[in-house]
This record gives sequence, structure tokens and C-alpha cells, in this order.
Amino acid sequence: MLPRYVSILDEHMKTIKEWNRPIMRAIHNLIITIIYAEGYFSPYTKSDSFRKLINHILNILNEEKLINKIDSNSNNIETLLIDATLVVFNVLVYESDALDYIKQRKSTDIFRQLTKTSNETIVLNAYTMLAYTMDNNDIKTLQDDLIQLLSTTISLLRKMIENPQRIDINQNIDQHILQLLETLKGKTKDICFVFYLKIYFYLFKGLVQYEQIRNEILKQGILTFLIDCYTKLNGLTKQILLECIWKLSFNNQIAQQLREYSQFIYSLENTPKPINENIPQNSIRRSASRSSIRNSQSSVLIEATNYEIQKITDGLLWKIVKGIIN
Repeated sequence: MLPRYVSILDEHMKTIKEWNRPIMRAIHNLIITIIYAEGYFSPYTKSDSFRKLINHILNILNEEKLINKIDSNSNNIETLLIDATLVVFNVLVYESDALDYIKQRKSTDIFRQLTKTSNETIVLNAYTMLAYTMDNNDIKTLQDDLIQLLSTTISLLRKMIENPQRIDINQNIDQHILQLLETLKGKTKDICFVFYLKIYFYLFKGLVQYEQIRNEILKQGILTFLIDCYTKLNGLTKQILLECIWKLSFNNQIAQQLREYSQFIYSLENTPKPINENIPQNSIRRSASRSSIRNSQSSVLIEATNYEIQKITDGLLWKIVKGIIN
């Protein structure tokens, strides 16, 4: 399947500046298929074909003809194509080899360019990729942007947690997002809430790996908000939040502050054990990725998420209760 996708892109990337709407729709459909195929490419992430796929996708994101047609209302094919392509990269960050190669390509300028566009979803997805691909040199030039992004992300999370019913589906979900959600069960507004909450936490998770952000979290007193979120969340969103707190705990001051939240520690100590600890590793990996929203009702994925929560909880307790502070 992968070689076939790459051969199709090989043929059409040569004429990207001349793409008409039918070709764009065809490429968009191919990109959507790649999103759905997450997990199937894992054995090929070190192959030349996989790297060529990444190169082609980066070229799509860097094509001025497409970027100049991005619409704030997400109602044209150029916008849908760029947005879907960014979602592919948001999936690939969970493949370590793929993420390493994306970083090798020095792609931050491409993602930064997309943060300046008029489409809210594209901007958010581009910022997410920036958070995962920046190196120390990028941080020096983007420090003010990082702090602003942290403030924006926390503001979005606060709104989501405090006013989960204020989501306008028609304004906030574009066509390819609807395709990703169509297989889910439950109320659409509830699905929308969970989906966007996950996006914001993924973005926050990418940010907290940087010491400048950890210091800013201390400065702004954000830790209390995160602990409050922990008491209100369940499932994958709780898992992602715990992963964020785990990363933050490598800052000595934050680790010390976490020890003062006695109720939080009590909750960690009383985290329910997963029923089945023999969870396939592939299920665990996928439980931490954005495609799992399509299968969030799966008992295997629920168990995988519970397993991950337990694992992160054990690590946090070791870190903040036993005083293993680096």
C-alpha cells in the first residue's frame, strides 16, 4: 500500500503548481486514507518509501498556490487539503523514526508559515507541529511565540473545561474532521468536545518539554489549573494530561509543588488497576494517538488507556512521593 501511495504522489508532485480541483480532491482523498491507515505504516518508518512520503507531504504544505487559497471558513479544497495534510503529520509524531526525519528536514519554517494563515484549525495543527519539531535554535527565535502559544492554549483549555456546551459544530468542524468522526457513536456535540479537548492537550503536551515553558507555567500558576482538570477528566484526555504533568515533573520546582497537592497524590495512589494487563503494545501506542478518537468505544483501547494511565501514575508517584527528583 505504501509504495502505491508514494508512486501516485511521485507522478503528481511534479505538476503541483498546475493542480486543478479534481486533482486536489483526489490527493485530498489519498491523504485522508493515510490518516485512516495509521498504525499500518509502523514497520516501514525507516524505509526510503516512507521518507519520500514525508517529503511529498512537506512539499504540499509548502506550496504557495495552496497556501494562498486557504479560507478561514474551511470551504474550499485548498484549505481542506492543507488541513488534512497537517493531520497526517500530527499522526506521524507518534512514530519516533518519522518524527526524527521530519526534524531532520528542518521543517519548522513550513509549520511557522502556516500559523500565520486565516484558518483556525490549520493554525492550531501547525502550532502543534511546531511544538514537536522545534530545536534549541528555534526556541531562541520563537521564545515570545512559545509563551503566547502557552497562554492561548491554556485559555482554550479553560474555556473547554468550563463551558463544554459552547462549541459551535458548524463553525469549528470542517469536512475532513466530519469524515473522521462519522464512525463514532454518541451525541455529536459530546464528540466535538472530546475531539477539541484532545487537540489542545496534544498541543500542550508538545510545549511542556521545553524548560522555558515549564518556568512560565510556574510563573503563571498554571499547575493548579492542571490539577483541577485532572479531577474532571476521564479516559484518553486524562492520560494525555498525566503525560503532560509527568513531563513537567522533571522541573525540580514543579516536582516540589506537586508534592504539596495531597488530594492529587491520594487520587494517584487510588487509581484503579487495569483489568487486563496483557494489552498488545500496538493498542497502547494507538491509544495515545489522535486516530483513537474513531475507536474510543473499543474495549481494547479503553483497557490500553487504563494501562497507560496506571503506568504514568506509577512513574509520577515514584517521582513526587518518593522524592526521586533529578
